[in-house]
Amino acid sequence: MIILSRRFAVICLIGIVMTTTHAVGSRSQEAVLALNPAGYWPANEGEGIVLRDHSRNANHARLFNLSWEASGLLDFNSGFHWVEIPAHDAYRSPEFSLGGWYFTRRGDYMGGSDVKGPNRTSTDAMHAQGLALFNNAYGPLGGWMRWWGFEELEEGVGLRLRSSGEAFNSAGTLFDVLHGSRADRLDTALDGIAMEPGKWQHVIYTFRNGFGSLYLNGKLIQRRGGLRYTPADKAFLIGNDMSWWLVYPNGSQSLDGSVRDLVFFDRALSASEIYMLCEATQPELTPSMREPSFHRAPSVLPNSAAPGAAADTPLVAVNPSAIEVALQVLDLQSIESVGEDVVSILVNRLERLLEDEGAHIPRVEEPVRNALIRVLSDAAGDQPRIRLLLGEAWAQPLLDGVDLSRDVLSAVNQLVMQDRWMDALEAYSALPPESVGDVFFSQGDIHRDRRVGHALAYSSVVERGGIRYTVGSGESWDAAERVGGAEYAEAVAALPEEFRQAALTWEHAESPNLYRVRIHRTDAEGVTESALLEGPWLVFEGSDTKLLGWTIDIDELGYIHLMGGMHNFPWPDRYLPGSWEMMGVSRNQQDAAFPTVLYWVSKRPGDITDFVFVGQRNNPRNLAVPGLNYMNFASDADGVMFVYGRIPVQGIWSWGLYRYDAAAQRWRTIGGDAAAVWRNTIDSAGDLFIQRGGTSWTPAPAPDTEKVFVWAWHPNNYNYIRGWGLRFDPSGRMHVRMPIRGLGANSRILDHQVYAYSDDKGETFFRADGSRVQLPLTVNPAPMHNADENALQNFEWLRLWMSLLPQ
Repeated sequence: MIILSRRFAVICLIGIVMTTTHAVGSRSQEAVLALNPAGYWPANEGEGIVLRDHSRNANHARLFNLSWEASGLLDFNSGFHWVEIPAHDAYRSPEFSLGGWYFTRRGDYMGGSDVKGPNRTSTDAMHAQGLALFNNAYGPLGGWMRWWGFEELEEGVGLRLRSSGEAFNSAGTLFDVLHGSRADRLDTALDGIAMEPGKWQHVIYTFRNGFGSLYLNGKLIQRRGGLRYTPADKAFLIGNDMSWWLVYPNGSQSLDGSVRDLVFFDRALSASEIYMLCEATQPELTPSMREPSFHRAPSVLPNSAAPGAAADTPLVAVNPSAIEVALQVLDLQSIESVGEDVVSILVNRLERLLEDEGAHIPRVEEPVRNALIRVLSDAAGDQPRIRLLLGEAWAQPLLDGVDLSRDVLSAVNQLVMQDRWMDALEAYSALPPESVGDVFFSQGDIHRDRRVGHALAYSSVVERGGIRYTVGSGESWDAAERVGGAEYAEAVAALPEEFRQAALTWEHAESPNLYRVRIHRTDAEGVTESALLEGPWLVFEGSDTKLLGWTIDIDELGYIHLMGGMHNFPWPDRYLPGSWEMMGVSRNQQDAAFPTVLYWVSKRPGDITDFVFVGQRNNPRNLAVPGLNYMNFASDADGVMFVYGRIPVQGIWSWGLYRYDAAAQRWRTIGGDAAAVWRNTIDSAGDLFIQRGGTSWTPAPAPDTEKVFVWAWHPNNYNYIRGWGLRFDPSGRMHVRMPIRGLGANSRILDHQVYAYSDDKGETFFRADGSRVQLPLTVNPAPMHNADENALQNFEWLRLWMSLLPQ
């Protein structure tokens, strides 16, 4: 008898297992190759960025931002990643089979129009969304691709997962076969055929002579005839989120799971061949299971209407409440553990802070002070001595910054007069927000402070010194009045003779959507006067509602500033011939006198009857900006005026912020170079900014007009950018909170907000944790610039601080 040592026995056993595994792998590959595929990618390398094609064509695939599990499986994690199989002549066969083994951890991929709706198979923005399993049905978009927007797309085929689309934000894993721009060609989504999460599934789609067939785990599950197919000379993409290249994205919906044994055949396999293929290649390993991506609370700051506020983040699994954050800051176990002895200790700490630093409104970067107030309020806020202390440390500083002279606040004012500060704060907090506006965060005018939701896009009412100035109706999207036939004739008659014939034959002359702008001035006695901007001849075609958005403000010296009538850029063809010329504005985009912003300033303080146009590219009074949209004015307590809005920078919609010097009549850009974010990201996290095909994105040389306040790189150029914006608290501190889509850490697509504050009118900015942050602000993993409010400490300190402010 031969006795082996335990060590030798283990080594022999490992060798046997490895030999067996290798043999199994070899047998499965031999079985696939026996069918003569045009492409075969086992995806068993276990490392590297290449998937080898073992077929006769050796057309190797490339991995982008993908890693491998220790087991040797590809690890997709719903990040910005995909597999790209280069185009090849062999893939342009009139018949084909494609697919492989797929594993998904999730069952909640977003996107897809109503599968039972009348346009369920047509291409539109909703149809475009979904997870691509094996797809080359897309149209061009710069260096990227997209499916949406190409209604006549005939080329290509796609296999994807999608939702039913029957309700807003519906989710699922329905199979959907695309031919060109037409969805659900086999009615698989309509019939509810879906991929099951948590298990490997073998998916093969075949096409021949107008018949498409979908096989799941070796069995035919759906077949339809009468299909048209045109091969596409494009790369196949696997695992990507189709909404990356789409307007109004839903977040990162790429594959969370793995793939194995991907195949392409330049013929339609038979049912028996597909069954054999499935049996021969069944994966023996299962991807590791983990928790799905987490979601933050819908809002951290009030009056937030920015989309994506509840966006994906992989940072933490829970959203701690304000009291939980406070307890953590003070190293306390629970609110129940805060007995009288602990209360006494906390009272002493807060009293010492008041002695050393005095009372002031809550500041986000002071978590200990905020935590003391929060815990004492929650644990002992009904005790008279505690209420007196909280009144001094918390309620009085807050209410000292409120104008209590308004009738709606009379009850609050009476309590203040009695030194019942906590009672007054509670009474104030109980008032409906729409009746008082946003008391803590102000844009310098109560009308703006009351704006929420869609109305955040433009600020078309301003009040100074008891005088109210209104553009049109004063509504954000309705700041112009419609022009009828008689008014149009009046406008044409007011033009110089040289422009009248052009005005009569203008392409929009018969449009039912002609508008002009009327400004109203209402004094303290309610007397209103009105005037047309520039006169009756400034007429524009406003079927695009963005052109009906106008914003107005008053600078420190009383001059009226007015912007609007444009969608990202001024559109010359939308304005009556002769109107721009009479303002000294060129319609030639190459001219220095072409406007970058449609922008007027009154010639005299408070006078709505006479304005000068200052928006020409070469006008020193104009903003240094290539274009502007969703523009908003804001003023601080000193009357210093700011404007912010959406601007294009490096081909990506971003935020611009500008400060006005009333004495010099000049705007100063508050911002920095987007390339600084790019460089800092690469230095800290590597080159994440890759494009389809493997090329690295690099910024173009930036002109001065591309200094930007908030910027983030992401796969598409679009950002929604209608949000909370810029506000000031009673101490004069500037707070900015702006939504931005960007590529975050771990290559995740983020729809987050940036948050920062400034105590010097925008000279320097700080994150919620008090650390200095450089401009531009971003959510990209650029440590010097990242101001993502969902970053762990930012988020928790913001939540604690916000819990102390009137809601």
